[in-house]
Amino acid sequence: MIKAAVARACIALLPFFGAAVCASSSAHAAEAAWVMNERSSIRVVAWGPSPDEPDAIVLGIHLRLQPGWETYWRTPGDAGVPPDFFFDETENVDELYVDWPLPERKVQAGMTTYVYKDEVLLPVTIYPHEATQPVKFRMRVTYAACREVCTLEEADLALDVMPSAKDAKLTPLFEKNKARMPILENTPELAIDRVNGTDADGKRRLEVVARSNTAFVNPQIIIEAAPGFAFKPATVAATMEGRRLVLRSEYTHPNNLAIGEGETVVVTVFDATHAIERIMLVYPPE
Repeated sequence: MIKAAVARACIALLPFFGAAVCASSSAHAAEAAWVMNERSSIRVVAWGPSPDEPDAIVLGIHLRLQPGWETYWRTPGDAGVPPDFFFDETENVDELYVDWPLPERKVQAGMTTYVYKDEVLLPVTIYPHEATQPVKFRMRVTYAACREVCTLEEADLALDVMPSAKDAKLTPLFEKNKARMPILENTPELAIDRVNGTDADGKRRLEVVARSNTAFVNPQIIIEAAPGFAFKPATVAATMEGRRLVLRSEYTHPNNLAIGEGETVVVTVFDATHAIERIMLVYPPE
């Protein structure tokens, strides 16, 4: 199971793919070879048993971009194409989740996109079917490498991992990445409390309430919904000395659809020191 990404159209896309290359692994290795081209390099690494979930192991999709190049987050924004993963040939897996570090918000020519630059590690949490047998991780990935124009790169990655194996030398890479990862559940320190839908003056909005035990500084919000929904920059009202936020974002749909009561959206609220991402039910106006 993989978190769904909301697809967007890609602009300035070159009509060809980078050559597909297969990086295979030796038995039970912790790192696959880099798949490299002139714009980027990608590999898969295996950290070992999850420190948070006893029945899971943690791998990582590790992507490096050449200076000046960038790729897109799972929801690109007003333009772009998200990475696409295929895990159909992976063996000894019951469940598989890809998590996403916070992207960089980029505003250019009136369009907002969400991108990664330089380097990114996407953690992959895997629940093996049989803990005494190797997980045979097989993935085909397609991602955009963009500068003035975008090129679609494609690679096949493979790694065999024993669920009990731990590679301590990869710990600094994964620990460094933690600072970019939003929490996925409410805590006393940081929470998204509710999402309400409103329809007034011919404009449809979602209202999000978030809170923290310390003040937010220049908070931002990303809302993801079903394909076709587009969200405008949110207005932000802060109370409780900046520790409670009400964020309102107007949205549109080409078929004039609304996000109804009981539907779900993915909401990410963050600033320089706070980050939370939650799947939220939409409620009627309070």
